[in-house]
Amino acid sequence: MKQIVFYSLIMAIPLLSAAQREGTNFVTEKTLTCIEDAFFDPSYVAPAEVSVGRGLGDILLTLDVSAFGCIGPAGLSWDGRYLYVVGMTSDSVYVIDPTGPSLVNVFASPPTLSFGIGKEENLWVTCITTDSAYEYSIDGVPTGNTFGCVPSGAVYSADGTEWWQEGEIWFVGVGSACGNQCYKYALPSGTVIDSIGHPAWTTNSQRGISYDPHNEKFWLGGWNSDSVWELNLDGSPTGRSFYMEGCAGIAYDWQSNLHPTPVLWICLHATNQIVMVDADNPRPAFWDFETGEQNWIHTNGGVFPAAWDVVESSYIVGTYTIAPPDAGDSSFCIDGASGGACHDTAMSPVVKNPGLAWLKWGVHFQNYSDYQTMTVVIRTLSGGIWDPWTAVQTYTIDTPPLYDSVDISSVVSDSIQIGFVYDQPNATSAWFAAFDNVELIPLPRHDVGCYAVTSPPEGSTTPGDYDVEGWIRNTGDVVDSFDVVAHVYDTTGMNLIFDQTIHLTLPAGADTELTFGQVSFVADAYYFTEIFTMLAGDIDHSNDTSSVYSRTAIGFGDVIFELDAQAICNDNQLLGLEFDGERFYITGGRNGADPNKVYIVDTAGILLGSVDQPEHATGWGWRDLAWDDVYAGPDRLDTLYASADSTVDYFSVDLTGDTLMYYGNFIGAQSPNRALACRPDSSWFYTANVFSDCYRFNKQGAILQNVPNTYAMYGAAYDDGDSLAGPWVWWHSQDDPGTGFPCQISQMDAQSMAFTGVTTGFALPGALTDAEAGGLCFYRGFRGADVLFALLNGTPNDYIVGIYVRPTQQPGIKDDTGATQQFAFGFAPNLPTMTWGSSPITYSTKAPSYVSLKVYDNMGRLVETLVNAHQPAGEKSVYWNNKDLHGRTVSNGIYFLKLDAEGKTAVQKLIFVK
Repeated sequence: MKQIVFYSLIMAIPLLSAAQREGTNFVTEKTLTCIEDAFFDPSYVAPAEVSVGRGLGDILLTLDVSAFGCIGPAGLSWDGRYLYVVGMTSDSVYVIDPTGPSLVNVFASPPTLSFGIGKEENLWVTCITTDSAYEYSIDGVPTGNTFGCVPSGAVYSADGTEWWQEGEIWFVGVGSACGNQCYKYALPSGTVIDSIGHPAWTTNSQRGISYDPHNEKFWLGGWNSDSVWELNLDGSPTGRSFYMEGCAGIAYDWQSNLHPTPVLWICLHATNQIVMVDADNPRPAFWDFETGEQNWIHTNGGVFPAAWDVVESSYIVGTYTIAPPDAGDSSFCIDGASGGACHDTAMSPVVKNPGLAWLKWGVHFQNYSDYQTMTVVIRTLSGGIWDPWTAVQTYTIDTPPLYDSVDISSVVSDSIQIGFVYDQPNATSAWFAAFDNVELIPLPRHDVGCYAVTSPPEGSTTPGDYDVEGWIRNTGDVVDSFDVVAHVYDTTGMNLIFDQTIHLTLPAGADTELTFGQVSFVADAYYFTEIFTMLAGDIDHSNDTSSVYSRTAIGFGDVIFELDAQAICNDNQLLGLEFDGERFYITGGRNGADPNKVYIVDTAGILLGSVDQPEHATGWGWRDLAWDDVYAGPDRLDTLYASADSTVDYFSVDLTGDTLMYYGNFIGAQSPNRALACRPDSSWFYTANVFSDCYRFNKQGAILQNVPNTYAMYGAAYDDGDSLAGPWVWWHSQDDPGTGFPCQISQMDAQSMAFTGVTTGFALPGALTDAEAGGLCFYRGFRGADVLFALLNGTPNDYIVGIYVRPTQQPGIKDDTGATQQFAFGFAPNLPTMTWGSSPITYSTKAPSYVSLKVYDNMGRLVETLVNAHQPAGEKSVYWNNKDLHGRTVSNGIYFLKLDAEGKTAVQKLIFVK
């Protein structure tokens, strides 16, 4: 049976009293003989989908506001950031940040029994004892403005809208004298300028109201009806409603950062809670009949009365009023008051069964004698064949309005169909039966996880003691108890230095931050922290584990070199650069005067010389530089390439005579070719001009490939990678990666020209207050590291910074000279412990043998088999695509490689980080 994904609490099932009848277990042996498939067997149609994931009214989050001192939450408003809730018992307004949650502010509301709150520009709070509304600033300061708000003899006014048009606000009127309508007031005078009402909801007094400005709809509800309706602007129901027991104030939220789709915040007055419920997705498998039959089918085909119809709950049969438990709206009923034999069935649309827990319905049955019955039936479709109808509940005596339910969790089928059967075999008298709010509720799901490691910090940090903390959530539908484990590894030897387990119980939808203890980080080390949940039956393991990689040593993105290039070159228009291992070659606009220059500067900051750019390189002159690694020596650097306008120039620099040898040019892909990188092994070039596509082209000017680009490109560099991955193109763009200045480094796969998603910023030199991206180059082996050198158009000076990429690979698997080293049995000694994306794994065997190489998780479970074959002796590499046996991408965490060959075993730990 397919596992359903369902986020709400099973709050839609009310707790039934003994008089209301216990939920009945589904009994397959009890078939209903008075309905045969031949009597009515609709042709098979594509079944409706049960709400998978979320449904209208599903509870997504619960806040206990009593923790903030708010007792009896009544009115509610929302401003896109904070909830403003009136504590009716505590007579205060509480300002709550739901993301914590945390209490932002609290201030005294009007005299005893303040109730509703609405927001226009300021807050307006209604009071029951004074029949008035009072204005407060957002900070809770009274403005002195007030008006009476009990129009047409209302007892009092309840909740208000979040906002309407400027200078107007709506409040809910409570009391039969005013017709339980909602009123629009002009502000600050309080003049009534409009009202709405509808028989579907005015028969009961309501409490909460909110306005959806995007769809131009109201949301209305209250504890007398235990329902929330969506209304048109004239007050008529749209057909979307849901059960919410004890609801009071309502606030519509179309911009929550807690949920990707619109939600409603609703006060539950009696339980001192505010719940966040789904306002976006209607439930296909929920029928409340406000909009008609909704594709239900009659088997009798008679004319009402004496057949099924949708009528309002005020419909009178004889001396009786039909009133299913969702009073005041429409229900599906049969009226046999005119007498005569009647046998009729209402059958629902066919619904897929991805795993259902409950069938729930509201019912009202008036019985004249025990030969009349109202029976709830269900049948299942398996393998294209309908099973016989089965009775799950039969009413033979007077049944007052109530909710009833049946456990159908044992039903395994492709699809199901629901029916309600009224049987009146006596021709002299008949009464009625009615049902409403028919609901199919999916099985509760168990799903917990760690959504973030909040401490230790990710990335570069200082030595010291750190709390180990994680954010744990229960996104399932039921209260669950489970273990949460925290591990911290020193990745130098993959030693486990911290191991703690906490047993936790969390309600559905709840979250908490756990502190496990402290861990000590020493200098010049790399650490891996993972926190994961362990729950039997958890349906989604992708969110179980969160991890961070911390380092007290140099890491990717750290600046390891700084040079004030402007002070050395006396030029504030520096654009591109290259590095030959000893010297930087920097293009400069010579402060706006021709000829433009190429400056030669060593790493100590000494200007070794400068040469003129060709006469045609006017204006800004050459932009970014690239080098094909053909020749570098004490006499010259050969061959360099420079971004011009629509061309790429190529040249050499004579280091002994301080001259430039210009060779010519070829057509580029852009004008100008602002960012430029060269791939020496193929003579390919890469370029982009700010937001243009990224291009690969050759010396003949042929564009080989181009891909979309959204970055403001100003520099590029080619990096042939290492034994793990690559080659790459690195781009330097005028985008802010979160550092506060527009200098972002982005990685692209040089073969596919696809951005990998790896980006970094870096720290500005202390002398700069701001900077923008300029040229970029890559060099392997600068002071033991592979480094990107970036030119910064800085304020106040232009700088060169060296950005750490990775340690330079030692000879072994692969180096710049191509030297190869044979390994003994086992894994390559420099096999990394960290891996991002597709990763080659290098290992050696000393003799031909059968080889098994497998990946296991940290619980010892097999994840994937990489090698299972006879192989020759020597060094070998295999790629793991970071997927498991079922083709699913694995989650972040610790994994183990196990190599078996020659009667020996070797184990290597890996850390996978997406």
